[in-house]
Amino acid sequence: LEAAGSGGREAVFQLGPKNRWIAEVYQKVAPRPHANSLYSSVFQTGKVPGDTDYRIYRDFGGLAGVDFAVTTNGYVYHTSIDDLAHLDVRSVQHYGDNVVPLLRGMAGRLAEGLGAEEREEAAVFFDVLGLVVVVYSEVVAQQVNIAVAVVSLVWCLHRNSRGVLASAAALVAAQGVALVAALLSGLVVSATPAGLATHGHPELGPLLFAPLAIMGYLGTFGRLRKAVDACEAAAASGVVQAVVCLGCSAVPGLVQTSYVPMLWASGPVLADMVSRCLPRSVGPVVLLGHILPWIVWAQFLVLGADFLVPLSGRSGTNTIPGDVVVAAVYGWYVGTTLTLSARYLGEAERRVMQRVAAVALGLGVGMAWVAFPYSADRPKRLFVQHVERSYIEWTTQNVARVTATETGLLTSAIDWNGIGTVERHAPFGLPNGSEYCDASLGLYGRFPHLFPVRDMLAEAAWAPAARPPVPTLLDVGISRQPLGEGLVNLTLDIRGHTHIMFVIGPRAQVVEWSYGLRIDKWASGGGLPPPRPDCDCLFVFSAGTSSENRTGAALSNWIVVREGMLQLDVWTMYLKQRSPELTEYLARLPAWVDGAGWCVEMQLHSIQV
Repeated sequence: LEAAGSGGREAVFQLGPKNRWIAEVYQKVAPRPHANSLYSSVFQTGKVPGDTDYRIYRDFGGLAGVDFAVTTNGYVYHTSIDDLAHLDVRSVQHYGDNVVPLLRGMAGRLAEGLGAEEREEAAVFFDVLGLVVVVYSEVVAQQVNIAVAVVSLVWCLHRNSRGVLASAAALVAAQGVALVAALLSGLVVSATPAGLATHGHPELGPLLFAPLAIMGYLGTFGRLRKAVDACEAAAASGVVQAVVCLGCSAVPGLVQTSYVPMLWASGPVLADMVSRCLPRSVGPVVLLGHILPWIVWAQFLVLGADFLVPLSGRSGTNTIPGDVVVAAVYGWYVGTTLTLSARYLGEAERRVMQRVAAVALGLGVGMAWVAFPYSADRPKRLFVQHVERSYIEWTTQNVARVTATETGLLTSAIDWNGIGTVERHAPFGLPNGSEYCDASLGLYGRFPHLFPVRDMLAEAAWAPAARPPVPTLLDVGISRQPLGEGLVNLTLDIRGHTHIMFVIGPRAQVVEWSYGLRIDKWASGGGLPPPRPDCDCLFVFSAGTSSENRTGAALSNWIVVREGMLQLDVWTMYLKQRSPELTEYLARLPAWVDGAGWCVEMQLHSIQV
């Protein structure tokens, strides 16, 4: 049971893997369902900037289950206002109403026994307005998709195939232009003082990013197909969706998303067939065929605005700008919606929509120019760490020598605007004496990250300060055992406070690792985890392993390495400890900044092996 916000309807955003029976139980017992397999398919690609404990059970335990999350008001997520006062108790009740009967239903189903097909088949599922859940297997989905696609293609192309195909190509081109136009608007906004204006004012998103997408789409389609009647446009839309439906069916990882193009390829086409038999009711019948696809499609916009807009405030300073991500969602959504609704894009309608879009864009630009992206309820996140950082060199005789020590306040932000917003707009700016530093140097930036997020943070500011008032708990012990053929076994005994992190690299120098061998999934690959995208290293995050008041090491592991220079960066965090300098600075921050601070001991070891 997850939360990326303080309320809203909980959504099933991961289910399985495989184990269709879980979706079937949810379908039968959940009184207020909110689920679809598209969420699950997208999240499990690993491209969404987030993770949950569900991955550990799934990838390392081989266990199937259900992952729920609420996403409304993600602005408070992991901030000082992430508290009971901001919790929507209705969401808690909603959770219970769905989860308790699901647990009972799953237990009952397991007691009855499961067939091999139910365990090995994945499910395609989606809800309609929280009233009903549709569930069917991937095998059935592929069969239905192929049948729907073939029927749709035959029906849509049986009269004017050349004209319909030309219009379908124009729709696809227009959709691409809509996405590019939205992306460009996002890039422009991110480079101006209006950067992340949609973070504090989500209502600006449709005004800043959707109008250019609409104008780009309609302008492109109008130029490519100047005279297209409603029937040809509808047939072209059906062809596009039929092709997408076939594509999703052919790619195993996309089958769970295929219900969306399947609905669009079947509903309007079926309505068109029926309307031929009811010539006096063409308009209502055709409109009826669009209602279910429109309803299902509209649910994605709600999720996008609910989840992605607050996420732009914590998506990093070294990644794609949050404005570009939000703009891409609007561009993709607008372009796809217009393609699906091509029947209603007559010449007169296009002119009206373009004029309305132009007015909306002007209004959005004017509002964004005077809007500030942060507020007390939608704050900017700032991390301030009081750090003692030591540089230690180890000789081949295993003698350690401290070569330098520095102490100071390290300030960082986790959104695209970086710490510059605080420097320019906060009354007291950054801590006295702050200078920008590169957070990408060394093995892991010489930066005591709270999580493995080096690739998300490109800048920080360092201000010299007195040593943080913390006990010296961080200690690293190294013993060596030559193995021959240029290999050495190093035993690392690391002591620290409750939160200890360390990185070892370069990875190419590491041959085997005890932590990797303890995990079956990694042991089969030589005892090393997969290469990391953020560093040439192995990363360990450990919580609750304090060696305080103990005689043994909190973390003890061995690693086989090749001869050469090895880097070991270790840091331990005192998350409840603040120095007077840190406390004073955090107290001076304005209400629109949510400052979090703690003390850190960090050691950077250069080991000659």
